[in-house]
Amino acid sequence: MNQGMFDQEKKASQIAIYGKGGIGKSTISANVSAALASCDKKILQVGCDPKHDSTRLLMNGREITTVLDYLRDTEPNDYNLDDILFKGYRDVACVEAGGPEPGVGCAGRGILSTFKLIEDLGVREMHFDYTIYDVLGDVVCGGFAVPIRREYADRIYVVTSGEYMSIYAANNILKGIKNYDHGMKRVGGIIFNQRGIADEEGRVQRFAKAVNLPVCVHIPRSDEFAIAEQEGMTLTQRFPNSPIRGKFENLANEMIRNSELFEANPLSDMELEETVLGFKVEVSNHVNGEKTLAQKNGTYQTVASDLLLAKEDTCNYKSAKKVTESKVVEKKDPKSFISKGLLYREPLHGCAYNGSIGVTIQIKDAISLSHGPASCAHMANNAITSIGRRALFERGSVLAANIIPPLQSTDMDESVMVFGGMDLLRKKVENCLQQKPSAIFVTTSCTPGIIGDDLDHIIQMGTDVCPVVPIKADGDMAGDYMQGVIMAHIEIARHLIDKRVEPKGNKVNIIGERSVGRNAEENHRIVEELIASLGLEVNCRFVKNTTVDEIRNFMMAEYNILSKDDYMGRMMKDFLEKEFGAKFFPHRLPVGFFETQQWLEGLSEIYNKQNQFVALIDQKREEFQQRVDVLKPYLKGKRLVVVMYMRNIDWLLETAFALEMEVLQINLLNSCMDDRFTSRYAEDIKVVENYEFVNQGEDLLELKPDILLTNYNTSTIKGDFLCDTIPYSPSCGFFSGIELASRWKEIFSNHIKESWKNDGDLFTKYFA
Repeated sequence: MNQGMFDQEKKASQIAIYGKGGIGKSTISANVSAALASCDKKILQVGCDPKHDSTRLLMNGREITTVLDYLRDTEPNDYNLDDILFKGYRDVACVEAGGPEPGVGCAGRGILSTFKLIEDLGVREMHFDYTIYDVLGDVVCGGFAVPIRREYADRIYVVTSGEYMSIYAANNILKGIKNYDHGMKRVGGIIFNQRGIADEEGRVQRFAKAVNLPVCVHIPRSDEFAIAEQEGMTLTQRFPNSPIRGKFENLANEMIRNSELFEANPLSDMELEETVLGFKVEVSNHVNGEKTLAQKNGTYQTVASDLLLAKEDTCNYKSAKKVTESKVVEKKDPKSFISKGLLYREPLHGCAYNGSIGVTIQIKDAISLSHGPASCAHMANNAITSIGRRALFERGSVLAANIIPPLQSTDMDESVMVFGGMDLLRKKVENCLQQKPSAIFVTTSCTPGIIGDDLDHIIQMGTDVCPVVPIKADGDMAGDYMQGVIMAHIEIARHLIDKRVEPKGNKVNIIGERSVGRNAEENHRIVEELIASLGLEVNCRFVKNTTVDEIRNFMMAEYNILSKDDYMGRMMKDFLEKEFGAKFFPHRLPVGFFETQQWLEGLSEIYNKQNQFVALIDQKREEFQQRVDVLKPYLKGKRLVVVMYMRNIDWLLETAFALEMEVLQINLLNSCMDDRFTSRYAEDIKVVENYEFVNQGEDLLELKPDILLTNYNTSTIKGDFLCDTIPYSPSCGFFSGIELASRWKEIFSNHIKESWKNDGDLFTKYFA
């Protein structure tokens, strides 16, 4: 090679060679490295393919230790670059990333780990003239796209043959480059590795012209490659006088000259078909699913599509439209239960992993196993226990599941993320089984979902005594917090409820209590007292502070009662009715006098307990009126504004109207819990939906309330009115509103000054 060609040499040049698996990119990469090394250049070749055979020809056929095997088997304190960097033909430095076993882990993540390790160990300080990255390009995911990133490769070549799938992969690679470069020029061109199919050169040339790239070199099909590879050598080494060696020398010269670079201009799939194959496929009618095949000679052929309808003879406009509508509107598939946030594509409110964990820890004799990094379990545990600690310290309420949650973790680390976490999970499940729980619930965080750990395999590890229940929450990939709550309830029901159990007439189930409700146990005590007055008992709280055995005997209850008639409650009702034939009492757990009276009346009619009901209602009505009479002198005529997330507000309004307060406005904030508002007072109140605090609460100044009731207080609230907090889960029973109104009496009678309203001003004063 002519040394004069090196005058414009670019130091430390990094070159990525991409191509479809099996297209010959590793052979080409090794021969390019050998050609560059023949010019006394210091070369590093990094194999970025799970097959880890990129450097075999440079190492005389010898396999070298892969970085991922090294990471798995070596303690971090013992890492040494010499253990993974090997010298091959003409002192070319060789590194192989490697990959996990087929079907597990994430090879793309392995590429990231490889680059990080060799950089941490100082590979850049070795001052190579050229680094060649040999990269699998069938799917340009985030891991395999690392060499495309601008801090790595400054020149990219795409290897292809004339086979359509090879060119398809090449086009995908250009799409990946375009996503990173946004108009920059880094593509050196196309390396044509001939396979010997019909019209092969024409296909490649048409593609190259369409994407505006040169064909830098045409490598002919030759037995010399097979002979050299059989002897563990590059063609450059085995056949030094071969004309093909000259082609690699010319390509190396081009790299050294730092010749012109080009922008990535990929084709659409339809353009690619037309360019390479000579025809295009267009969807002419999306409704009836027909495709039109437009050939170059201008003739047309209609091809029936099976995308929408299974039978060709039913493929007509009306029937196709009907099928589409039924799938969207009726949602008959029980697997399609999704949260309100996902349904309306709202920003995620938390993640599904945390939602699932919050549910499963409520089952007292089970273990909740977090399959993910230790940090995920740590954050979930802190969130759960912080609620329990606050309830205990502020109100003396003990939430057993939130104080010491039965939560364990597989503690996935970096190596597990690369190689897959199924072995680790199986060992942890075996460990949990030895602790003899009544069930094990396995919830996945993001990492197992990303790398594809298949939880279905662990179901068979369970026994009749201790089933293993997978919940594929996958962090926030499955959705928000409420989606995780829904998924957990559904999987618990499907795996544990015994459909063979016969109902007993005096039992009811409570469905969908909030796992974080501070007053849940007090509410449950009130509900138990109410139904006990009718000779009934609670069979199962699905699933709050319950046991596996109670869930198994779920069908023993004749009726089910929703805790809340909100979005999730209605979804759970729909699910349990469809899959288990569960019967539901028409009223949710009652809040306020009217609802409690209505609730007890309905139960008494079902179970023929009217005598007990009448006596109880008369007693409670008298007590309610007495408490109203005590509060009215302090609250009559007071102007009231409400800002809240919940949609159940009648318990509050009945109290305000009984006290003869003036309700100015009800402002409903967007809630992840519900999407509808109904009230028997709808004609008597002004309701503002999707309300937001604006202009530092100045809109409230215009209303001039005496008291603002809200789910949370914020320093944006300005004005002389007083504030009180409404609980997200109000107390059950006759006196829910009266007990809250007793606080308002104290606020007004004691002339409380709310200094917290100035917190924002203090922050601005001292930290602005």
